[in-house]
Amino acid sequence: MSRGMNTILSAACVGLVFSTLEFLTTLTDEARYIWRRPVTLPRCLFICSRYVGLACHIANVIIANHILGNIAVVPAHICLSWLKYQIVIIYFLLAIVDLILVIRVHALYQPNRFVGPLLLLVIITRIGLVSAGTTAALPLLDFTSRCLMTNSPRNMVTYFACGEIGIQLLIFGLTFSKYRTTRAGWGRTPLVSALNRDGALVLMALSVVLITAAVNSRSRDTDELQHMVFPIFVSILSSTGYRLIINTQRLAITSWRPSVDAADEFSTVYYDSFCPAGSSSLMYPSGSITRASERGRRKSADV
Repeated sequence: MSRGMNTILSAACVGLVFSTLEFLTTLTDEARYIWRRPVTLPRCLFICSRYVGLACHIANVIIANHILGNIAVVPAHICLSWLKYQIVIIYFLLAIVDLILVIRVHALYQPNRFVGPLLLLVIITRIGLVSAGTTAALPLLDFTSRCLMTNSPRNMVTYFACGEIGIQLLIFGLTFSKYRTTRAGWGRTPLVSALNRDGALVLMALSVVLITAAVNSRSRDTDELQHMVFPIFVSILSSTGYRLIINTQRLAITSWRPSVDAADEFSTVYYDSFCPAGSSSLMYPSGSITRASERGRRKSADV
């Protein structure tokens, strides 16, 4: 096996070890907050984020060890197929993380029904533009016998990184703005504080990875570090997606109290959304913050 293939296999093994440790660490939370709940959109996103990432690392080990490792000189068309596979996985996992964050912002701005859809439209537009650019650039790429790109699309990677960081800044800005303007009410609840903290962590983690990828793409050396970017990015995106779901599920349950307090209204919305008791609703039913407070007032009147 060549040095380049050893690098691919080593990177794949590191990603698999990390994902396995993450799987074992969060298995108890998964059993408690995911599998014991009705089928909802968060549960589906959790499964996709967690198990697609894990399956990807297993596939990487198999491909690197049993397919690419047995070929002395890897043909260009196989390297191109390998790159397409990586791009599809990264776009898929990144879309899941973005969707989870959009859903959280949408709930945060209830009863305003326009913030979430508009933010989703921005993300879809960005994905469409990047996908079109990627499709046009792929046939122009050249590879070495170790599947290293000799003419990496530097500008495209930079644009992709800047676009995603911009999306994350927008999401975090919306979350932080709502947190700052509602601290006197339900903005001071642990749930809203956790949304603000999670948004900051996601922004920092993705920014570091994306900037690293952009800088690496502009390197003139066909360095084996190219092969390290994919498994690291997959591990971070997968872990980020399902940990966002677990954190929200946990807080939706632990912070919910059926009171008429304004500080509890947002927790009530999240509890109704993530933990529907026999509800067929996928995510956020018609119960907004306003409807939550109406329920609270009715309960108070009944007492």
